[in-house]
Amino acid sequence: MYDIIAIDIAFEFVQLYDKSGDTTQAFQYFAEGNRLAQQYPAYQGINPAEFTGLVDGMNARLSVDWLATWKDISPSAKDRTPAFIIGFPRLGTTLTEQILSAHPLLPTLDEKPTLETMQAQLPSYSDALAPLNDTQAEALRTVYYDAANEFIDTGGAARTVDKKTA
Repeated sequence: MYDIIAIDIAFEFVQLYDKSGDTTQAFQYFAEGNRLAQQYPAYQGINPAEFTGLVDGMNARLSVDWLATWKDISPSAKDRTPAFIIGFPRLGTTLTEQILSAHPLLPTLDEKPTLETMQAQLPSYSDALAPLNDTQAEALRTVYYDAANEFIDTGGAARTVDKKTA
């Protein structure tokens, strides 16, 4: 059985041991956290070559003309549009996420596989975005928030903050 708390604890130990200067113990917990995370359903079957192909496909398509083919999607009736913090490691994404998490109505997700869970619902992520209609977009929002609710309670939140690093 998959236990998200055990994964979170392992990665918390990584930070604690790293900050205390015990890099050997930090690395052991890092390896254990990764081992446990690989058991998470959204991570099973991830193919690095497939991800590289996804990025290459998006780069090949990304143009003003392609974006003009996208359908207009209505905002969610639930008005809970998430905010995303995206960046490279060591550029302040964690500090930004921690500052925002101090607000009681801004629950934050620190690099949880929420978007990956949602993307798994799309047959070809980069090809599936442009033709999405309102019903399909709302279904994907539901998948996203169901995945987010595995980690935090988003029910009463003004806005969920989701952090990803490259």
